[in-house]
Amino acid sequence: MPRRIGSTSYDENFPGSDITPDEWEFIQAVRAYQLRFKRRYPSWREVLGVLESLGYRKVAPPCEGGGLDIRMPKPGPGPGPDPPEFAPAVTG
Repeated sequence: MPRRIGSTSYDENFPGSDITPDEWEFIQAVRAYQLRFKRRYPSWREVLGVLESLGYRKVAPPCEGGGLDIRMPKPGPGPGPDPPEFAPAVTG
């Protein structure tokens, strides 16, 4: 029987990758959702619903620029118009 890959082997292969109790709670909630609704790959909307069922809520307005600096790579040539360029927030 082949060795089954799970959280234990993950911890063995990646030291310092301990999963916090909050992360375990989220993992278990997503797994329960997948089993209950027979959804192997839930949509982001469904994941947000799982988070909300755990009690997560927005409590503050978003930071300037969304709080993250995520830059999408420019797409190569292809059908359709290119998305607008990333424009950093102007402070001043």
